[in-house]
Amino acid sequence: MNVDGMLRGSTSGSFAPVTLPAFTPEPWTVDALCAQTDPEAFFPEKGGSTKDAKRICGECEVAAECLAYALRNDERFGIWGGKSERERRKLKPSGGEPKQTGASAARSAYEGPSRAMLSSSGKVMLP
Repeated sequence: MNVDGMLRGSTSGSFAPVTLPAFTPEPWTVDALCAQTDPEAFFPEKGGSTKDAKRICGECEVAAECLAYALRNDERFGIWGGKSERERRKLKPSGGEPKQTGASAARSAYEGPSRAMLSSSGKVMLP
């Protein structure tokens, strides 16, 4: 099937209107250092180095917000807030009541080893 055939909304040859949701970037992305660098560093090939991306995240003032976003939205690829997908997976909920939520918990998770988790409501928490 050609592209034209896939786009047609009916057999009469007319196109069905398509409405896309509006994209509103997160406010913190304006200050994100990754937006000013090569995005390929943040999405390395399997087995590729994450060192450059993590170094950039280490200098970024919105890394905690980035990490919270990735956890909340279940980002499965790339470096977000200085953490790989495997590192973020360890921060997901495994039960317990939160002691800390939001960006402050994400900042704690970003700044060092912790037991931060993501609650079912999408907030970062620490047990």
